[in-house]
Order: sequence, then structure tokens, then C-alpha cells
Amino acid sequence: MLNNIIIMMEEAKRMKNEMERMEQEGLQIIEQKKLLEQEREGDRKILMHVSNAIQGKSRIKLDIGGQIFTTSIHTLTSQKNSFFTGLFSEHMQAKTEEDGSYFIDRAANDFDIILERLRGEDVGQIIKKLDQERRERLWKDIQFYLLEDAFEEYFVKSKSEEVYVEKNIVGNCSLILSGHSAKINTFIQLSDGRIASGCDDRTIKIWDLTTGHCFLTLVGHTNYVYAVIELKDGRLASGSYDRTIKIWNIQTGQCVMSLSGHNNYVNALKQLRDGRIASSSIDHTIKIWDVSSGRCTLTLNGHTGIGLTLLELSDSRITSTTSDDKIRIWDTTNYGSCELVLSGHASKINTIIQLADGRLVSGSDDRTIKVWQITEGSFPTCNGSCTMTLSGHTNTVGALIQLSDSRIASGSWDKTFKIWNIDTGACELTFSGHSDIVGALTQLCDGRIASVSRDKTFKIWDISTGQCDLSLSGHTGVVGAPLIQLKDGRIASGCNDNTIKIWE
Repeated sequence: MLNNIIIMMEEAKRMKNEMERMEQEGLQIIEQKKLLEQEREGDRKILMHVSNAIQGKSRIKLDIGGQIFTTSIHTLTSQKNSFFTGLFSEHMQAKTEEDGSYFIDRAANDFDIILERLRGEDVGQIIKKLDQERRERLWKDIQFYLLEDAFEEYFVKSKSEEVYVEKNIVGNCSLILSGHSAKINTFIQLSDGRIASGCDDRTIKIWDLTTGHCFLTLVGHTNYVYAVIELKDGRLASGSYDRTIKIWNIQTGQCVMSLSGHNNYVNALKQLRDGRIASSSIDHTIKIWDVSSGRCTLTLNGHTGIGLTLLELSDSRITSTTSDDKIRIWDTTNYGSCELVLSGHASKINTIIQLADGRLVSGSDDRTIKVWQITEGSFPTCNGSCTMTLSGHTNTVGALIQLSDSRIASGSWDKTFKIWNIDTGACELTFSGHSDIVGALTQLCDGRIASVSRDKTFKIWDISTGQCDLSLSGHTGVVGAPLIQLKDGRIASGCNDNTIKIWE
């Protein structure tokens, strides 16, 4: 009996403690509810204060370091938790100056850019035109006004998270041409707007740029397709590691002719002004072909290295470079004689162009660019000499183009490309930003330069400011095939990820 009484008393005590605990928790919930209601009331008052201010003043003047800006509270408080949201809160109760303006003791700098962004405008193009000093100063102002979130898409933190730099605007990939099963070595845009691509999968594909579909697959080569050109009659010519050149009807996909004669890989093709084709091979020769009959009309012998480049000069002669560090000028009208040998580079010559004034420019593994003056005429009256050597790159020079303003641009394995004054030899600009070899350059219709790198990106540069306008990434492999601007202004890039991407 006594034990039962003790148990009942302990149970009653436990129930009392439980009721006291529940009562305490209830009081805490009530207190939290009151605090939440107070916070909501505070937010409501702030909103009412701002709303009343807007109704009272459709315009507001800011005096920033003596410079007046006119806007509205609605614009200034469009970003939560910013300097301006606090300034116009009920707690701050910002006061005006005698002229009715709100004074902020800070230099105006580029506050107009900040104001435009608060109005909802895209200020990316404005920011990219600022020099590095002004961008850094703008970022400090953005931090002061607590507007980092509003500008996040235009700036990116450095590794130290202490300095901000301009973020490259990423272009839009509008189309992916997918169908090859191996690395794409080359592609061109045909006169009808379609794209033809040559690949390590031994095929050539013709692509419709409206749908992205493969219109035709040309099958016939038994090794890598390394060169593709469109002929003047609308047919296509392809050069392959199977040592042949094939001529194709690109409406039917039929191979109408196969040109044999080289005893090693064919790695470059060029159609001459008279309609013939010149082919370069690893067998150290250049051959000239009649595409009507398929007959080889000339074989040019003289190089001791692997053929790399072919270029038809303004006087219809052709020039070639190989791994033997020589440039040769050839007569292709009669006996295929070598009329001139240009010597001076200390290593393999990778690229050569002819300037509008007739001079030649070459880039080499010896890290230099040489400018050559050649005279017209036949051997032995023609001659040539190196008139200038451009030094500055610290690795192989693999790409050269002449710009519309007559300067030249050079791309290098040192991860940069440079712009040179071809008359003085001065390097006027150096563009850094790639993390690997710059393998190809092209100038776009608007004057900007596109650079292709082994870092899986290509970049678009403003050559007046030296700034990178666009950094286009999306390929999963090395961007190795040439970069071309299409007739509609879009850009096409090929890659060893087996795709061609079309960029807006």
C-alpha cells in the first residue's frame, strides 16, 4: 500500500514538472511571435517611409563629392540591403542640404555607371571599355555602396578575393555540329553557306547551318583528311594522309576524281588563279594538278623538309615553307623552277603571309618574325632579302595575319599574341589571357581579333584597347581547327572533341 502511494506521488510530481515545462515553452513561442511581429512592423514602416518619400518626391538629388545626380528613391533602393536602402530607412532619416540634395562625401568617379545598373540597364559594354585602374576604382565604389550582387555578372573574384577584375562576357553557342567520330582537322564555309569539314575519321561532312544537320558524308579516303578546299567550279577537293587528293560533287556526294602521285601524306591544298591545284606533301614535294584531266603537270623539287604551307603570290608565283627553315619561290608556268630561296631563319618556318605591298612575312620556331622584300621577274633577275626581324616572342611563332590597318598580328606558343608596326618593327600591343599555345588568329569584320588556343577556348579582343571582349568556352578538347567568321557574322570553331560549334 505504501509503495503505491509513493508511486502515485512521483507520477503527480512528474506531471507537474511536465506541465510547467510546456507552459514555459508556450511562453517562449508567444515571445518569439511578438518579436517576429515587431520585425514585420519595422519592415512595414520602412516600406511605408520609402513609399511616402516616393509619393512626396518623384525625383531626388544626390550630391556625390560635389557632382549632382538626379534619380528616384525607387531606383536607389532597388537592391536589398544596399547603402541606399539603409540611407532612406526610417531609422536613418537622411536629411537634405539647403538645395534639397542628399550629400555623400565620396568622389563621384563612375557613379553614372552604378546608377544605370540600378535602373536595370546592362552596363557590360561600358565596363569593358574602362582601363584596369578605372575598373578597380569602380569595384571599390560598388563595395562602398554594398551593390556587389547587382554587378556580380560583370566582375569575378581573383584567387586572393581582394582584387576584382573584369569578367569576360561569354558568347552564346547557338548550334553544335556533331557527327564526326574523331578529331576535326579542317573546315571551310562553302559559297552556298554550308560548311565542309575534314576529319581523322577519314570522312568529309557537309553541314546545313540552318538545322545543324549533316547533309552529306563523303566517304572514300582511307586515312585522315587534312585539307579541304572549294574549287571555282563548285566541286570540293580534299587532301589526305592516304597520299591522294580527291575531287567531289558536293550535291551528290560522289567522288569524281582521285589524284595519285605523292608518296607520303598530303597536308596542304591551294587552288591557283588559273584553276589548277597545288598540293604539298610530307614527301618534300609540291605538285601542280590539272583538275579537268586529273593529270599532274608539274612536280616542284628542292625542299629537304616536310611541307607546311602554300601561298600564291600576287604575281601568280607560289611560295612554300617546310621544316628545312627555307622559303622557296616557284615559277609554275613552265618548268616549275625554284626562282628564289630565302634563308635567315634558324629553325622550322610555320607560317607565311604576303602583305598588300608585296612583302612576305614569316614566323618560325626560332621565335622570330622576318619581313622579306622580293622582286618580280624570273630567275636570275629576281632576288629577295630580309629587311627586318621582329623579336619579342619567347617561344615558337605559329600564326600570322595582316590587319585591316596594315599592321600584323602574330600568335605564339608563349601564350600571347602581339601586334606589330610593320614599318618600324615596333611591338605595339601584347595580348595575354590564354593559358596555353595561341595557335591561330583571324580578324573579324568589325576589326576585332579572334585568337584560338590549346587551352580549349578562343577569345575576341578589341585591338584599340587591348581588352578581351569575349571568352568563348564550351569545347571539351583542344580548339585546333581554324576559326572562321561565317557570312552571317557568327563564328565557327572546330575541335578535337569531334564537334564544330557556332557562336553568336
